[in-house]
Amino acid sequence: MTRVLLVDGLGRGGIAQTSEAWAIELGDAATKVRVVTRLGRELGAGAVDVVGPRERRSSVLSHAALCRRAARQIRTFGPDVVVVQNYVLPVLEEQVHRAARAVGADHARYAALLRI
Repeated sequence: MTRVLLVDGLGRGGIAQTSEAWAIELGDAATKVRVVTRLGRELGAGAVDVVGPRERRSSVLSHAALCRRAARQIRTFGPDVVVVQNYVLPVLEEQVHRAARAVGADHARYAALLRI
């Protein structure tokens, strides 16, 4: 069974709708999916379970917490593929990329999916 970890940095709007559709379709295809996003947003209010950190005082601190949570989830879940749905602050998101490389996420698919 393939494991996919999907990171959605905003959890709202059209990208969140895409993230939800991907998670549903991947789950229906007998793929184990985990979605990391900001809690209390559109993504996670429907058919897809999500994990994420509690909100912080500012959006930058919330995003930093999200990146830390995503990196921890990658290390514990051990996904074959990591999908980063959007970039918010790439300097903070680098830890997500390092974690994906550290667990051996397929580099060719990983690199291609990061360009979405």
